Amino acid sequence: MTYFLIALLQTFLKSPNYTSSLEQMPVSQMSAMKPCLGAVGPNSQYQRCLILTEPTEPKVYLKSVDTGIMSYVPIDKVMPIRTETVTIMPAQALNCTLDGFEGRSVPKSILDEFKFLVSDKLLKMTVLKICGEKLVVNLLDLESG
Repeated sequence: MTYFLIALLQTFLKSPNYTSSLEQMPVSQMSAMKPCLGAVGPNSQYQRCLILTEPTEPKVYLKSVDTGIMSYVPIDKVMPIRTETVTIMPAQALNCTLDGFEGRSVPKSILDEFKFLVSDKLLKMTVLKICGEKLVVNLLDLESG
């Protein structure tokens, strides 16, 4: 699922509507917390990233906003990206705690089962759809394999 999501994002992000250009980002435009498209991870796949530190030739330190991977990336593997590309589909690499949820018109037994399935577990959350200010998500239990 993760590979499919990254492949889909790569196609989405390389569209002219979402990238500023398909050329290398000039070093003069690289600054901390600026969004970019960077070749991160073991396969050097292009992903939505944030620049974490000022660049030092020949690399810059990036964090993928979707996978959480942080790595030094060659400057020539960083492309500009439109800021709205990160805000249209929010970052998915998050550490969060489920503080509560609403279970309208749902039997208590189902709510109790949901609590049991998600409490005190390491879960991977993937945003499937954005509905106004609400997110439809897929939760995967990383501990059960």
